[in-house]
Amino acid sequence: MSLYHTASGKLTFAKLWDLEKRKLMATYQGHEKFISAIDISPDDTTLLSASDDHTIRVWGINDENTELIAVHNTAERPIFLTFHDAFPTVAVSYWDGGIQLLDSRGWDVITDLPAEAPAWTLRFTPGSQRLYGASSNGSIYFWEVEELLQLSNTAKTRKPAEKIDGVL
Repeated sequence: MSLYHTASGKLTFAKLWDLEKRKLMATYQGHEKFISAIDISPDDTTLLSASDDHTIRVWGINDENTELIAVHNTAERPIFLTFHDAFPTVAVSYWDGGIQLLDSRGWDVITDLPAEAPAWTLRFTPGSQRLYGASSNGSIYFWEVEELLQLSNTAKTRKPAEKIDGVL
C-alpha cells in the first residue's frame, strides 16, 4: 500500500493509493485549510493528516470507507508528523518551533521538545532509538527516544536536544 498526497496549493484532502494495483483506495476529506503532513501507522490501520486549520485528524484505513476516528485540536499549526514504529507515539512539529511527542491512544502530550526554529521534517531512526528533526535554520536535532518516553509532561519537563549545526 502506498500513500499519495500533494501539499502544494490549497488541497484540503488526502488520497490513499494502492500502487501495486494502481487503484485509488480512499479520499480523506474534512480539513478546512491545506494539509501540511500525513503519515500511516506501522500496522497500516490508521492515517493521520495535519492541517493549517490547527487540527490533526485520525482516520481509519479500510477498503470500505474513510472513517474519521478523532480530531485532535492543536494550539499551533502543525507542520509535520510521524508515527513511532513500536510505541503508540506520534512526533509532531509546529510552526512556532515546538515539537511534541503525543500518545496516539488518547492524544495526551508525553513531552514538549524545544527547537530554535520550525522542524520541517521529523523521523524516527530504524529501530526507533532516536528522533531526528531538521529545522528551517539548517540545524539537525536529535533525542534519545527511551529518555523522551520516560519524561512526564505534567512536570513540564523539556528535554534539550543534541544539535548539529550546518547548512542542509
